[in-house]
Order: sequence, then structure tokens, then C-alpha cells
Amino acid sequence: MVETAKASVQRGGASLTTTSCTTTQCTRQGAKVRSLRDRSLRRALQVIASVERAIRLVMRYDPNIAPDAPEWLDLDEGERISAIEQHHNRAGIRSGNATVHAGIDAAVETQLAEGMPVTVETLDRLLAEGMGRPDAIHLLASAIADEMFEMLKEQRVFDVDLYGKRLRGLTASTLGGRKRP
Repeated sequence: MVETAKASVQRGGASLTTTSCTTTQCTRQGAKVRSLRDRSLRRALQVIASVERAIRLVMRYDPNIAPDAPEWLDLDEGERISAIEQHHNRAGIRSGNATVHAGIDAAVETQLAEGMPVTVETLDRLLAEGMGRPDAIHLLASAIADEMFEMLKEQRVFDVDLYGKRLRGLTASTLGGRKRP
């Protein structure tokens, strides 16, 4: 025996109405709607959680304290840059291009969060030499910027070994990879 049912679903203000479906068909449609609704809800919750993580990180990013590595790595690159840019704005740090500056700082924080050995070792050494973490982050960032400049000038790819050598050459008495006068 075929039963007729009417299913109506509200989605985004539009109504989808199906009439004249068998019980089995209506059950399948209902399952599809629930599945779509569940997926949409899950995605919305993921977006909300991501925004909440970004807000928490922006509100508490402080170069004096290493960000929580899993939270930092869970953010996309734009969120990381934004977190540092917001800190720079609050701290009154000005540079030629604030986004590029924050992007290079974010690259350093990402290398640290990922546990890149040469970056972690260099930061630890600079801190042991008495350098503050914000200055050390900027000094590490100068090594990235120097390597990027050389890449563009020489039209070559990033040289991890040369970058490591640059980092190992940094000390608390250097500024931007160059000896202070």
C-alpha cells in the first residue's frame, strides 16, 4: 500500500514542499534534509569556534609570551597575521608596511610553534644572551627578510641551509643580522 505524505522544510526563508511521496520516499527526503541541516550546523559551529579562537588569540597575543602552539597552528595564516597586526596597533609599533611586518613576525611564530629546530635553538640562545622575546622575534624575522631579499635579487628559491646559517650567526649584539656599530 502506498501512503501519501506532505513534507515541508524551511531553509533560508524558502519552502520546499513535496507532496505525493511514499512513506519510504518521504523518510529518505527527511533524512537528506536532516543530513544537510546537520552538516550546515556543524560547519557553522566550526566557523564560530575558529572565530572565537582568533578573537582569544588576538586579545592575548603578546610577543613576550609564546602563543599556544596548537591554537596558533589551528589558525590560518591570515588570522595569525591579523593577531600580530592588532598587537602592533595596540602597542603603537609602526613600520613601512604593517601587514608585511606582521606577516614576517607570524612566519617566525609559526616556525617556533612547529618546532623548527634551528629557529627554536636560535630563540633560546638569544633569550639566554639577555635579549627580550619581542626583540628576538624581530631579529629572527630580519633573517627571514634578508633571505627573501636575496631570493628576489638572485631569482632563486628559499635556501633553508643559508637561512639556518643566518640564524646561527645572530647574537644579542646583532641588529637585523648585522653587527651593531
